[in-house]
Amino acid sequence: MDKTKFKWPIWFPYPSSWLRVLSIIPFFPIGVYSSILLPMALLIFITNPPSEGKLFSFITILLVISVLLVCAFIYALGHHKLSRRAKGWIPSLLSDWKGFYAMIVLNFSAAPLWVFYFIFGKRVNYYSYEGVFRRLELPESVAQIVLILFFLIGASMFQIELLAYERWKKRRQKKLEKKRRQEEIDNELSLMKAETDKKRKEKLAKCKKTTWVSRNKKHKK
Repeated sequence: MDKTKFKWPIWFPYPSSWLRVLSIIPFFPIGVYSSILLPMALLIFITNPPSEGKLFSFITILLVISVLLVCAFIYALGHHKLSRRAKGWIPSLLSDWKGFYAMIVLNFSAAPLWVFYFIFGKRVNYYSYEGVFRRLELPESVAQIVLILFFLIGASMFQIELLAYERWKKRRQKKLEKKRRQEEIDNELSLMKAETDKKRKEKLAKCKKTTWVSRNKKHKK
């Protein structure tokens, strides 16, 4: 009986991608606020004249980015300590990238919350900070949809990163393999050349010796 090996569909996130979504849940509250504060501050900074809220928006951008960088470092530190090759407390470049990308995923995954909030949220104090930031009350069914979207978007983005990394790793491995084969060919050619040069020198030395012997014989005669 033939046993067909199960192959995970590439379009569906791997279990590791879902687990990585779980790993960013502790940062979810930060992602909720940064996912709207950062775009709003950038929009104000770009569109408004210098005298109207430019400094405030710039400070907001710096604060949000600083908080995200701190969270990225915490995530990178955790990834580094859990990896098998962990040495010391300084995260590797790979761990730094994992932390940085996790914050990007966090913001994109949390963004749908605001879309659903502006559509289905309570209209009390709709345009005030209190209404937007302190009354995030959504119907239970909408909250479930937001949670599902959070996991789907996060897992999909982690899946894209994983596939891109695997593709880069395969290409790098192919290049290294090609380089290794080229080095082997070069070594074989060098050995063949050295062997040919050695035989040529031996043949030349033999010819010189034969010529010298024949000359000596003629001289004696």
